[in-house]
Amino acid sequence: MKKRVFFTGMAAILLTFGLVLTGCGDDGGGDGNVGENELSGKTYFMYSQKIEFAESGTYKKSTPTTDEDGDYVYDGNGKYTYTEIENGSYSWDDSSKKVVFKPAKIAILLEDYSGYGALLDRTGYRSAFQEEIDKFKAKNGQAALDQELAGMGFSSMSAYIDYRVNEAFANTIFAYIFAAEGAALLMSEELPSNNGANELDGQTFNGSASTYVFSGAGYTYTDSHSNSATGTYAWNAQIKLVYLKPAEIDGKTNVQYFESMSGDYTGYYNTADDYRASLTNGRFIVQQYPYDLTEKTVGWDN
Repeated sequence: MKKRVFFTGMAAILLTFGLVLTGCGDDGGGDGNVGENELSGKTYFMYSQKIEFAESGTYKKSTPTTDEDGDYVYDGNGKYTYTEIENGSYSWDDSSKKVVFKPAKIAILLEDYSGYGALLDRTGYRSAFQEEIDKFKAKNGQAALDQELAGMGFSSMSAYIDYRVNEAFANTIFAYIFAAEGAALLMSEELPSNNGANELDGQTFNGSASTYVFSGAGYTYTDSHSNSATGTYAWNAQIKLVYLKPAEIDGKTNVQYFESMSGDYTGYYNTADDYRASLTNGRFIVQQYPYDLTEKTVGWDN
């Protein structure tokens, strides 16, 4: 019951701060660059979001612009227009095909989910997160907040906020590869470091119409629609989170998945390759889910 209160009461805070399916960062990654900057001038598409790489070693993450009703705002050609939601610097290693993102400023969703607020540095982000937690405390009481914090393994509100802010602004490391003769950029995030004992090894968990089987070597996912995935995972035993990194989806790697799509359909993107890359990268992201050892469930909606 402790976990249930958190998911229904504080999940909106995590969504607002973009921490439900993101924030799997790691503090690893050096500041030095190795070899040629193959990412300069390239754009990474992940579903509707995009990251643009500048030659200067800076990046900009954007998401489709929405109006006050939450509807997308399109340009004259019926394509997405974009709002910047994060920026920072990046370093690269062309020998290992790795890129390290170092966030500088991050925007948060507005309370009514109608768009994003101003870009905030670490100090501003912390203040905004503190404000949202204070709202939760004012609405639900200190006892309810203490219960949620204890259920997630935190001894104080400040410790929890420190964790979330550090997670949001942590360096993240991605492997990259090009498809379509360099026209499409595919990236896969590295897993974070493990925290605590592996409570998942040898266990089978259920999600919403899905099954997760964990071993020491990785995981297998299947669902009622005959979809499947295999890959590797990391865990945080303190706050009962598992991070899933697919290596193959329905028997295909990310390059094979990209190449399996054909046609000239562009959707809300400028090219068919951008459209295909957006779907491929969206399927192959690292996803973060809570797990429950008692109920043997994985997912946010269990």
